[in-house]
Amino acid sequence: MLRREKSAFCADMQKDIIVYNSFALFESDNKGALVASESKNCDCHDGVLRGGLGCTYYLRADGTPYVLPKSMPDVEAYLYYTQKNDDGSYTDQLGCVTRTGTAFTYSEEELTFKGLQGFWGRMKPINIIDGDGVIRTAFVGHDGVMFYTKAEGITRTEIKSAMPIVCQLKDRLFFALEPFTIGYSAPLEPKSVSESVDDSGRISLPREAGKIVGLVAFGDSVIIFYEFGISKLTPAGSAREFQVETVVYGGAFIFQDTMCACGNKIFFLTRTGMCVYDGKSVREVCRNLPIFPKEENQKCKSAVSDGYYLLQFYNAENQKTDITVHGESEQGYISFVAKDLCNLRGHSIMHYNASLYALRENCDLPSGEQRSFVVKDYNFSVEGMKTIKRIRFVGSGNITVEISNGLRKKQAVLVIDKGFADMRLPMRGENFSLSICLETGAIVRSVEVELVRLKGVK
Repeated sequence: MLRREKSAFCADMQKDIIVYNSFALFESDNKGALVASESKNCDCHDGVLRGGLGCTYYLRADGTPYVLPKSMPDVEAYLYYTQKNDDGSYTDQLGCVTRTGTAFTYSEEELTFKGLQGFWGRMKPINIIDGDGVIRTAFVGHDGVMFYTKAEGITRTEIKSAMPIVCQLKDRLFFALEPFTIGYSAPLEPKSVSESVDDSGRISLPREAGKIVGLVAFGDSVIIFYEFGISKLTPAGSAREFQVETVVYGGAFIFQDTMCACGNKIFFLTRTGMCVYDGKSVREVCRNLPIFPKEENQKCKSAVSDGYYLLQFYNAENQKTDITVHGESEQGYISFVAKDLCNLRGHSIMHYNASLYALRENCDLPSGEQRSFVVKDYNFSVEGMKTIKRIRFVGSGNITVEISNGLRKKQAVLVIDKGFADMRLPMRGENFSLSICLETGAIVRSVEVELVRLKGVK
């Protein structure tokens, strides 16, 4: 915050211009920042106030939106079932797996989902490619490990039970067979997971850190997350040789389904907040955000999109909460709740308005949502009574501004088309509340507040 004092226009009065050259959410060490006490769908990761991720149609190959049922059960993941054709090309068919364990395929003719396979419990899907170029869908979880192609149908393996925790590292499949055991496939043969097959096998892990809650492919290793620990599994030498290295972690209980690789980091949620692992160490991030997950019966989801990590969890009041984090800066914000959030071929998608939507920058929000940045009961760094004459917003785009002194309020719609726009008042008071709502594409780089106060009042 910068203060520029102007010459007195009468013996007892002083004009000041207070300049805020950056923005932050909830708390900040930057004294020049305007800090929001409430905010939603606003991103300040570089000090500039801009709108957070919005959503737009996720389109089919022909450029048209998907038409989905308006009501869907909770979806574990959307995916494509991919078939290799005789000419070497591939054909995709949209599908999904529900949280309770039913796989569906999407009918282009009927514009609806049709049952493919029912399971007895939760199953995690992942697409894998064999050495022969065939892309299969692996289902891993309550009913064990099985594979699907349109040509072959469902192929079951000798593994009849597993955990819904799986990842693919290069040409191999890794999965949680039991709470303390990892299974892995043969190289170039991710569908070969039976222990009797050459070069596939099992790895027993120590129990001190609790059960396995996540597997993430990260560089040349698989990062194993336990309830209270982390380790790094790296292939070494022959196909059945692995090195297991413990990562120093003294944090709280780690929640399943929250870990995602975003760039060169893995973000995840614990009972005390959000953490990141950068390949060397673990640290807590986003401490300024109200991340207070409920401890029991948690249902989380996570995804990545355009360099952002997206997390969904239930807070201590049992309310579904979404947090979006800019991966490079590790700064985040509260965002709208995305139904059926998941990754689909490099995109974060959601089910909305009877279609699939991708979450992207500079896109509109779902109906009823807004990008709001609110500063409450604030004195603009000047004690006592003062009169605000003008507020200047430097940036671009359209914004709606509202200011209140507790007795009256004024609202203005501003078009920032020449680098800045002014809201002229005046309004007198000690403390004020300021609300800024951004339309899609708008940004605010700084705010200047011109006020009049008694001379000598600091």
